Amino acid sequence: MKIELPNAFGNIFISISYDAPNGWVYNNWQGYQTLESVMQGANACLEIIQKYNCSRLFIFICQITPIMINRRIIVITTIYTLH
Repeated sequence: MKIELPNAFGNIFISISYDAPNGWVYNNWQGYQTLESVMQGANACLEIIQKYNCSRLFIFICQITPIMINRRIIVITTIYTLH
């Protein structure tokens, strides 16, 4: 099972997949992220976690495009702790 969410330009900004044999939900964030895309992706991920009653989440952020603000690189991420 894999879900890919596109942004307004049609580019995939997150891929979410569920690995049933190992009980993991994997997130692969890609490109530029906005508050809206982070919230949309996080909500989609939580739906999968709830659907499969999963307690393991892997967030891969190496493909996020950093944002430069005042010559400082800012990377927007979301971290979840599951119990």
